[in-house]
Amino acid sequence: RVKPDCSFFGLCGGCELQHMSYTEQLNVKREMIISAMIAGGLSRSLDEKVRAVIGGSPYSYRQRVLLHCDDSGHIGFYQTQSRSVVEITNCSIATAAISDSINRLREIASVLKGRISTIDIENDEKGLIFVFIAKQPLDWSEIKEITEGAKSRFESFTIKFGTDELASVGRKTISLPILHGSQTV
Repeated sequence: RVKPDCSFFGLCGGCELQHMSYTEQLNVKREMIISAMIAGGLSRSLDEKVRAVIGGSPYSYRQRVLLHCDDSGHIGFYQTQSRSVVEITNCSIATAAISDSINRLREIASVLKGRISTIDIENDEKGLIFVFIAKQPLDWSEIKEITEGAKSRFESFTIKFGTDELASVGRKTISLPILHGSQTV
């Protein structure tokens, strides 16, 4: 066991392995992937290939997070085994850009609360893209208010309800490299 780097660990359900040494985290993650591969009918002989893919830094690696916004405007992750939002100010396993954006999201919580339930943040080499997912249909004035609040803080975002895109500013897609051995494909 190690002391988790995250001050929200134990409350927030965003990650579950920070109480383990990084070596043990990698072993657990590798076993989870191998178990899924075996369940899918693949051979355990791919073990070494899986081992080569997993690794890197124990912090600031996650390029995508799903945050939630409750009706009070708290923005964070769901509490473990709950739908209660644990308000966070940063995320130690997310990229620095994602972690830094959390406080900018909190600045517009008043226009998000009661309207937006989920915020999908993705990070690539060009920056961040936000997807604000509405909890119910929004009228034009609500869409405009969210758009104006977000536009002053974020370069690229989309507001959605279900599969419908309600508004969009900037980029809509991210570009992530696919690793093949030590080469980027």
